Amino acid sequence: MQFGHSNLNISDNFLLLGRNTPPPEQIHLQAGPVSVVYEDGALRSFFLNGTEVLRMIYHAVRDPDWNTVIPDLKPEQFEKLADRFAILYTATYKGYGIEFEAGISFRGEKDGSITCSMKGLALNTFQKNRIGFCILHPVHTCMGKEVLIGHTDGTIEKSVFPVLVSPHQPFFDIAFMEYKPEKDLMARIDFEGDVFETEDQRNWTDASYKTYSTPLALPFPVTMNRGTVIEQNVRFSLAKISQKIFFQSSAKQPVHINLTKQTTPFPAIGLLQSSRYPTLSESECSLLKKLKIDHLRVDLSFVEKSWKEKFSEANLTAKQLNVPLFLSLAFSDHPENDAASFIEICGALSPKIDSVLIVDEGTKVSNSEWFAPARKLFKEKLNNVSVGAGTNAYFAEFNRNKPFPGEADFIAWSVNPQVHAFDYLTLVENLQAQADTVISARTFQPGIPLWVTPVTLKPRFNPVATRTEKPGINYPSPPDPRQMSLFTAGWLVGSLKYLAEAGASKITFFETTGEKGLIQGPENSLWPADFPSLGGMIFPVFFVLNELLRYSQGRVMKTMVSQPDSVSALTLLDGFKNVLVLASHTPKVINVLLPFPVTECSVRILDLPFCRNNMFSRGTLPDLPVQVCRPDKGVLELQPFTVVFFEIPS
Repeated sequence: MQFGHSNLNISDNFLLLGRNTPPPEQIHLQAGPVSVVYEDGALRSFFLNGTEVLRMIYHAVRDPDWNTVIPDLKPEQFEKLADRFAILYTATYKGYGIEFEAGISFRGEKDGSITCSMKGLALNTFQKNRIGFCILHPVHTCMGKEVLIGHTDGTIEKSVFPVLVSPHQPFFDIAFMEYKPEKDLMARIDFEGDVFETEDQRNWTDASYKTYSTPLALPFPVTMNRGTVIEQNVRFSLAKISQKIFFQSSAKQPVHINLTKQTTPFPAIGLLQSSRYPTLSESECSLLKKLKIDHLRVDLSFVEKSWKEKFSEANLTAKQLNVPLFLSLAFSDHPENDAASFIEICGALSPKIDSVLIVDEGTKVSNSEWFAPARKLFKEKLNNVSVGAGTNAYFAEFNRNKPFPGEADFIAWSVNPQVHAFDYLTLVENLQAQADTVISARTFQPGIPLWVTPVTLKPRFNPVATRTEKPGINYPSPPDPRQMSLFTAGWLVGSLKYLAEAGASKITFFETTGEKGLIQGPENSLWPADFPSLGGMIFPVFFVLNELLRYSQGRVMKTMVSQPDSVSALTLLDGFKNVLVLASHTPKVINVLLPFPVTECSVRILDLPFCRNNMFSRGTLPDLPVQVCRPDKGVLELQPFTVVFFEIPS
């Protein structure tokens, strides 16, 4: 095992953020009373009177497999005045066989209107699924509210933003839309250049409704011949304001934390079998056993020739960790043969299996026709094992393929925050949508256990690819270097918070070892330039999970946060020492008003110095040091990307 201590080569920025350079600059702008933020070619965080009226407007190019082509941006004009702005840049998209260039402009006026324009040119002949503006409407503002949809034929329809996660598009054929983010405040968006429609992005755990073009009912992919020109315009305006307007202050107020009386059981937490290392070393096993996880998940596809070998390796790992296996089985076109082969090898391996998720390899969801006989067989042959239905992919696949098999012992789906966007703020904003999937799933069959498994930082595969996946072209892609950062440790706290508060009973977080896991494993990273982890390195997500699992026999108290994009707050109760966990999601110091009166208390802090000093095991695993905290009038200064565990006064 390569335990090199050249960790000084890993910068502080990398341990904090998973990158050596700071994130793209956020520039605050005003269009009259509307405040917005410009970041990396997009406008986001449209606020008026303290209310988020629109989440984001950005331009997207997506290939036939729905991969997003990342543009190179060349600024042309940037004008920022007190009550208006003008931005012009050239975006060049090259990737996945696509070469496309667009001039994109954003213009904000003092009446609160913002016009977004795009004129693009195909530089080669290629196929695409989408080219155009995407408009995100925040769920927390719009959910359940009326919206007027103006259609391209001149008719107007009254509708409502969905409360439960809508499996299909709620709005079609949009020329304009009007809705009230708040009482006496009407926002309007006009669209030109294509036909737009809206989808509920919570299907992929994005915390927004997205209005986009071209309609998915039309055939895709579409061939774009070289020289083809595309033009679009999107205009945001305030159609009605009958309340007093005040300008949004750039100075944020302290984050307020409120404890409720609503509690749920702490969910069972497991890990995903490593996709890089088939087995564990003695030291890795020792570290991971300290977590006392509930299960080890392994995904087996019967269309892969190596499934038996993979099963055998996972069985050995589970025995090393002394935990049961949770198997996700993807059946081929011959499910009877698959089931028989699986039972046969179980007889040879004698695995300890706790639960089985059954899906179809082609559709990625459970097949209602053969689920019941497969469940009966597994119950008989595998000691009454729990057999679940759902999907190996996103909530969308399951939500769009109801009803699910009624005899299931549980239902399951996976989560990752990067289906549509990849920036830091989006990953944090999307945390809240994880709860919405659980709340919606609860209505499918009340009382059935809900399992969210696995939770990963990046997609494990592409379930909507229209072409055959090819390594290095579609998937597998390099891991996200943020896996080894404190940012992801805080993101895990937020994920556990929203899933547990909503009632998820079992969650699988990340892989055991490797670049997608909790610890690096015996060898240095395969991507040393972009993911500079060293053999034996312990990632911050390990330390935070080790602390959280101390409360695995307790309950989770629903906790409200006034600025969830800055801080996640998780309250854990075990009957002895209750704890408030605060995770910072920003590079700035955040003032947090604690929900209880305290002048002095004990805290444990996961921060940069601790992670740097303990990124390699020295034979014993250190606990987070206990420190004395003295909040100033109940206000705590939360340092960037730290996770703080407060003992709640009794």
